[in-house]
Amino acid sequence: MVDLTGPERADRGQVLLVTTFGIAVLFVVLALALNASAYSQTMAASHGDDGRDAVGFADAAVEGVDGTLAYVNRHNDTDYTTLQTELDEGVADWSDHADGYAARRGARATVSVTGTTNGTRIMQANATRTMTNVSGADNWTLASGASGTRDARLNVSESALVDSPDDTNATTLHDDHVFHLDVTDGSDVWRLFVYQKSGDVVVRVQDTSGSLQSPCAVSAGGDGYAIVDLSNGSVEGTHCPQVAGFDAVGGSYDVEYHWGSNAAGNYTMTVDRSRPFVEDSDYGTAGSGDPHVTERLYSASVRVTYETPQSSYVTETTVLAGDADE
Repeated sequence: MVDLTGPERADRGQVLLVTTFGIAVLFVVLALALNASAYSQTMAASHGDDGRDAVGFADAAVEGVDGTLAYVNRHNDTDYTTLQTELDEGVADWSDHADGYAARRGARATVSVTGTTNGTRIMQANATRTMTNVSGADNWTLASGASGTRDARLNVSESALVDSPDDTNATTLHDDHVFHLDVTDGSDVWRLFVYQKSGDVVVRVQDTSGSLQSPCAVSAGGDGYAIVDLSNGSVEGTHCPQVAGFDAVGGSYDVEYHWGSNAAGNYTMTVDRSRPFVEDSDYGTAGSGDPHVTERLYSASVRVTYETPQSSYVTETTVLAGDADE
């Protein structure tokens, strides 16, 4: 079976043998070496064009921040203050190193973090467990008041899914207690049903108008599981764009599971809301196999500057924390 939640502290014993600072320094050195190399190649290819130099530096800076953000999220998720501090320090180190390369061309180059959005990673590592909350409740809310969700994937066991022979309307799917995920703002609801039929894993969306869209039916993998990727719109690698619908209701929404006992598997998603917007009583502890949550930085806003005696380039961008850390 595919583990969507990453190693989940499998190397904790080894990590504890080294200080967090030491690990961070090692990562930054490696990241800087790679990015500085790419940056130097970009600079060398620019033939003195300040504009191309600046764009090359900005691209390298975004890659550097992205890598630092991924590492910090994975290794420093004790609290938001620690995450922020480690990100600031890592990006500052990257900036100092890159500025040294720019100075060789008579330029000044800096990148700094101007803001972050706190997030929460929601996950279940035990692929044989049902998708109920820690207490076994079928219907529960994973997060409230989210406006962004990233890296949302479910790895579902075909054998645990309800067989719904008549799936022509949503009422039947409800009556059959088919597992479904709801994204709702309290009035509009976008719904994702997951069930089995004729030996296939079937995923079917009910849009906010109440209409059922065409189903996506795929064979499970050799392990009996199928990955439903709600971020890139696919089911077990088959393109199924209708499953990518977290923005269907717009604004602020809740993420809910219904009939969680009629599905089993592991899952992960990161929402752009901090821990107060998830109900701790629904979750267990990391390593228990139960659903649990950890602090994450959902995104980072950065300011990039590149200055020469002839020109000045300033840009601001937002780096979204992706699944480079999985």
